[in-house]
Amino acid sequence: MIFASPAQSAAFDEGYTITYGYAYLRTGDARLSRGQNPPLTNVLIALPLLLRDDIKFPIDQPAWTKGDIFGFTDEFLWKANADPQRIVLLARLPEMMLAMLLACVIYAFTRSHFGSRAAMAALFLCAFDPNILAHGHIVGTDLGLALFMFASCWLLSSALKQSSWRRLIAAGLLAGAALSSKYSAVWLGPLSLLVIMSFPVQNLTFSARLKYLVAFGLAALLVVWATFKFSFGPLVTAGFPVPAPDYWLSLGQVGNRVEASTPAFMAGQISATGFPLYYPFVFLIKTPLPTLIFLFVGSLGLITRRQRTLLVIWLSPLLFLLAAVISHLSLGYRLILPALPFALMLAGWGVDRILSSTRLPKSVTRLLIGAAAVLLPIDVLSIGPDHIAYFNQLVGQHDQAFNYLVDSNLDWGQDLIALRDWITANHIDTIHLAYYGTARPSAYNVNADLLPSFSLNDFGTEVDGFNSNALAPGWYAISATSLQLGLLYTHWDEYAAFRARVPSARVGQSILIYRVDYPSNAIDRTVVLGSTAGDFDSMTLGSSTDRQLIVKWAGDDAAVLDMQGPARYIARGGKPIVGFAPDVHNALLANATRLGSDASGNLRLFEIDARQALGDKLKSWAQSPVMSLEHVLLSLPLRFDVGLTLLGYDLNPVTDQSLDVVTYWRMDRPQTAQRSIFVHVLDRAGQLIGQGDGLNVRLTALEVGDVLAQHMLIAHTGSAAALEIGLYDPSDGQRSMIQLSSGQLIDRVNVDLK
Repeated sequence: MIFASPAQSAAFDEGYTITYGYAYLRTGDARLSRGQNPPLTNVLIALPLLLRDDIKFPIDQPAWTKGDIFGFTDEFLWKANADPQRIVLLARLPEMMLAMLLACVIYAFTRSHFGSRAAMAALFLCAFDPNILAHGHIVGTDLGLALFMFASCWLLSSALKQSSWRRLIAAGLLAGAALSSKYSAVWLGPLSLLVIMSFPVQNLTFSARLKYLVAFGLAALLVVWATFKFSFGPLVTAGFPVPAPDYWLSLGQVGNRVEASTPAFMAGQISATGFPLYYPFVFLIKTPLPTLIFLFVGSLGLITRRQRTLLVIWLSPLLFLLAAVISHLSLGYRLILPALPFALMLAGWGVDRILSSTRLPKSVTRLLIGAAAVLLPIDVLSIGPDHIAYFNQLVGQHDQAFNYLVDSNLDWGQDLIALRDWITANHIDTIHLAYYGTARPSAYNVNADLLPSFSLNDFGTEVDGFNSNALAPGWYAISATSLQLGLLYTHWDEYAAFRARVPSARVGQSILIYRVDYPSNAIDRTVVLGSTAGDFDSMTLGSSTDRQLIVKWAGDDAAVLDMQGPARYIARGGKPIVGFAPDVHNALLANATRLGSDASGNLRLFEIDARQALGDKLKSWAQSPVMSLEHVLLSLPLRFDVGLTLLGYDLNPVTDQSLDVVTYWRMDRPQTAQRSIFVHVLDRAGQLIGQGDGLNVRLTALEVGDVLAQHMLIAHTGSAAALEIGLYDPSDGQRSMIQLSSGQLIDRVNVDLK
């Protein structure tokens, strides 16, 4: 784990876990707990960070005020601090300690029931278990939960066997630690009830068992209450006060999320609500084969023994697996990690049973066990440091494992360092990246063109206008989860075109590298109006395998007009090409060649040369009167410093309280970021009485000379006297400037409505 940790970038949940724990330690404020799991494991992981006095904690950010853990993590870990990877590596050390403690408890629990030889075997299987190695060096809550649950079950069974109140209280405290780490530990409630009430102990009356149960529960609740600083308050306004109200409020929110489910991928299929057999399948192909074989032998022995004292050993993992199956959260092996220590325990006993077998010669049993003892470390360590992407031999070729499972089973955002090293070694200048993770690639010196991906940029015009059938020549790095699940909650087939391509390389285990080239230098162009570009297949788009295709997209209330020559236009059936601008629509239609409809009949396809169609319109737009703030008449077109030029506008009063405004723009240089148009409505006193904002166009796909239009229907609250038109950067609100011939800089132009 020590060697694996520095080789891997921050995995998906690591930033959230670290930020939550460190924020709670620094401030004692539980605001980031809203809708999240409890903070105990997070706090333990963040403890080493208190040793550093150079960590910046930006509580002045709006995300902190809102209690937005996602936005605040981005500010804290990836923006405020210059070396976030050092923070991540420091936080991983306590996670490794938890893994080592878990190994110790596995040994102790196994020895108490099955003897020292079984315990040594279980310890060996644990030390070389890829799932424990993976989650032992990646910050998260699942391993801590596994440790606390397993240790609680160990001490509970020991307490009942020895009638020890001290061990019972210790078991309850550990159960409380589990409950304070993750809400899935609530299954300890019915488990402890069944174990305490049915454990075979002579002379233990029903009332005594009830006392045990109450003491166990109170000890657990005490830890939960202490985790939330013994807070006391109502769950709702004017409600009855309860201990640790933040705990119970977040429990309900997490429960709602579980009910909502998350899309999942399994063996080539996608489900919006998860798969019933997901976790048995995950366990089957991601657990080493020797462990599975020994587990089978140990389970048979468990059945033949039929001892109620072993109830906690088989009931605990079965209940937890049942909880995972009915949760509809098909997220990966990590969610069933608490069941793994019990499996390793039984597998250790399976080894002991084989060695004790009288049906096979001693030489044969020792040879079998010896072979497993050699092959298991070789199998597991050969994939290091990528233990999270381990799959056993049942999947066949390991390099095809991404066709079986993704997400935290294989791709959790951990390979940015490997990608950086690959880019450097291959002298790649530019790479396009679809990254499944929450880390900032730039923090690892991966300077890439970010494609639509969850969760860095999973919405907006860049997503709606992207289609993987329209790719510029160059290098592409696609995370396995993006390949199979698109943007997770939407656009599942965003990268479907890459599935038919053969990767040129593989970085780590989770990022696939593709080289896109075309035999011909010719370029085809398609303009998609209204519909999401990613919904169209290559045939509808007019894509060819030997020529580059550029797809230009505009959503509702916007249009792109390709000025490079004849282009294919796709418009919704029954609607005008540019419905908000009848003159433009008529001009385009007069110069259009009808190509027919798509297979569904819902779309109309045209070929149009907008240069010919818009000649007269370009002249009329230039006659639109505009003024500076000092009411000096200006001449269109007017170029903004970001490379967009205002060509003109159409203005139609709809009612006394609304205006229909269309602004027309030309792109004068390639765009790498989104821009937004603002149109302010002013009254006679110059007061703002209405406004429109937005630019529903994928700018980064446009070419120099292309024309775009943005339509706004603006309601206002007074007598409209003037408009202000300008551009700004939606990420920071910075306005673009125009330099007039006089040298004056202005950030908007005025249109007089009087």
